[in-house]
Amino acid sequence: MAFFHNCIDFERRNEINKQELVLSEDFSIYNVFKALVGPGRKFLELCDLQTIIAKHFECQYTYKDVKLAVLRQGGEEQMRYTDYVNLVKPRSHEFSDYVNRKMHDSEIGFNFDHSFGMKDATKQRFGKLFREMIELENELELQRKYKISQIDVKEVYRSIDTDMKGFCTLSDYYAFFESKYCSDLPVSTEEVTYLFKRHDRMRQGRVT
Repeated sequence: MAFFHNCIDFERRNEINKQELVLSEDFSIYNVFKALVGPGRKFLELCDLQTIIAKHFECQYTYKDVKLAVLRQGGEEQMRYTDYVNLVKPRSHEFSDYVNRKMHDSEIGFNFDHSFGMKDATKQRFGKLFREMIELENELELQRKYKISQIDVKEVYRSIDTDMKGFCTLSDYYAFFESKYCSDLPVSTEEVTYLFKRHDRMRQGRVT
């Protein structure tokens, strides 16, 4: 349970960072993506992202560390715009709707200079998002290697998939957490949903 709670704590911090970023008036997901990609290109290569965040956002990390974080957060090594949106857009429905309206209403006009169309405060939020995303994902990876190996993963899986379907649904995750606490859950249903989505790598609505 401790590892699950650590994952949820990370997702909570990551979500807050995303929400603070998209609330910045000068932040546009589309415009920043185009500025990161550069003129005449449609894809954001992960190696280019690593170079840019190191040079402009004080995020000095290895390619391996950046790749781990980006892939676990829904990005790709070669990101289209939709992949990048998955990476930086808040998962909260309320904020997601706000971002969709903002993207619809904003004027498309982007900047290829070193500011990426962002003021200093917004650049700091953008850098913070990636710094914490990379550091926390890599910390969780260390926990997977050295803590998860000490427990019976199959037994944990069976305790979630109680009816032995061979896969776990979001409802199974809710039931698992409810079974572990006699009183109120220490996490919200929304946070359990975030955890489920972390494990649902194929985005099929099930974890195998």
